[in-house]
Amino acid sequence: SIQTSKTYKCVWVHGISGSGKTSLVTATMREANCFFCTGKFFSSENPPSSEIDPPYSAIMTAFSDLCEFTLQNFTEERCKEIQNELGTEGRVLLNSITNISPFLPDEDN
Repeated sequence: SIQTSKTYKCVWVHGISGSGKTSLVTATMREANCFFCTGKFFSSENPPSSEIDPPYSAIMTAFSDLCEFTLQNFTEERCKEIQNELGTEGRVLLNSITNISPFLPDEDN
């Protein structure tokens, strides 16, 4: 597994719409000089438009943000380590998280 000297944590924030969750997290992370990724899910009860988000859309959006951040901020060596950890099994994520492709081994291998 990938070893680092930093500690990584995952925090799930939930609550009623409009209660200030995003503002709270944004202010907290900015003050702590941390990176965070977000995803929002709209159920069929109160969609902002006529479309309803597919299941797990919030998680897919968050992982997509994480992929972009990783590509922009990590060394090529670190990205190769992630690629090795995902292996060929990571391909199952490709349909849901399209920008994960740089972390997947070439199909020829």
